[in-house]
Amino acid sequence: MDLSGLLCRVIVYTNLTYDAVNTVTLELATPRFVDPHGMQLCMPSSYTVDSDHGFALTSLQEGGNQTSPGSDTVELIPSGAAPADVNFFSTAAEHQPMQFGTLNSTLATDRYFSRSFIIKRYDDFIQDVNGAPLQVFVAAALLNSSASQSSSNCFLLTGKWKAGTRYQLTWSVRNPAAPAGSTSATMPAPAVWIAPLTYLSSSDISQGIRYIVRGDKYGLSCPLRSATTAVLTCSPAANCPNPPYAASLGAELCANFTQASIELHNGQLSDAIVGEEYLNAYVERASYLNDTGMMLEANETFWSTLYFDERHLASPTRQHGLWPNCNRCQDGQFTDLWTGNQVPVYDRRFKAVHTLRFIGYLLLQNGYPCPALFDPNDAFKGIYGKYNAAHICKPL
Repeated sequence: MDLSGLLCRVIVYTNLTYDAVNTVTLELATPRFVDPHGMQLCMPSSYTVDSDHGFALTSLQEGGNQTSPGSDTVELIPSGAAPADVNFFSTAAEHQPMQFGTLNSTLATDRYFSRSFIIKRYDDFIQDVNGAPLQVFVAAALLNSSASQSSSNCFLLTGKWKAGTRYQLTWSVRNPAAPAGSTSATMPAPAVWIAPLTYLSSSDISQGIRYIVRGDKYGLSCPLRSATTAVLTCSPAANCPNPPYAASLGAELCANFTQASIELHNGQLSDAIVGEEYLNAYVERASYLNDTGMMLEANETFWSTLYFDERHLASPTRQHGLWPNCNRCQDGQFTDLWTGNQVPVYDRRFKAVHTLRFIGYLLLQNGYPCPALFDPNDAFKGIYGKYNAAHICKPL
């Protein structure tokens, strides 16, 4: 189970003979927090996925659950219909209903992956949130940097996907040829990789389409049914309501970080620790609630439109620290006892209070208001607290 709310598993493969046509049936539940514009699905890089090599999408059902797959479902692809003729699929944002490519076809425009790698793009694509290996899906993308390459192992379905809803897909694809030296006629059951995407069209950006992976940036590897125990029970009518755990987690996080704010102002909690560690702690604890794409957008909005500095222009915290004479503070700097150099002072309290304020803003964006940390009805109320004689003349 992906903590972002994305779920998937392969129900059946009909034929695992090398170089034979195989029919794959997969079920998934979309994340509860976003209506995806598209779903990207990838076979291992040993597969060639396109219509010239026998690939065909034959069924797409919405609703139902894993214990009664036929109950409360809607077949979205009438018998014999092509995706281009199906109302569910969309050609919005300059897309065809179904497009072929590799991981690179979409992830290359998600700015997260422009800085996540170590040496080469996607070399950090090691495992998903469940620990399942992912390199088998990215080999083609690593070898071919162009999205228009001749060999594809992924397909992108653009349509009217709903948040928190179960879908069941069936497609046919030809299995790869047996590797050199193989003595077996059958192959191991492969996994399928999926990721929900939202799009930014050319009207929103300067060049082409930009894709954003929603939820965990590394998507999800879908194992065979026997390896998965999560129940996918999302009907078209109910649309998977947030589980009680989500609401209780939101309330718990609000209470915990509000208490941290109280302790910070009472001098019981280190400004430096809050400023440096508490946002990371929130992200880790709130992984069930958070969507990485949403957090990046919230970060831009918060610091560009909701950031403010309530300190007076002549405040000692802006010029000399709260205790300007500590350790020879002069002209906004003090002598570092270790190096003997003059270094600037740093107001750690200011960063700490805005870190907690940003956490409150993230909770609000997830649907769990925490006005003690961030009150949307009074977004710019003072949060710094009273000045005191705390020693903050510390090196950066």
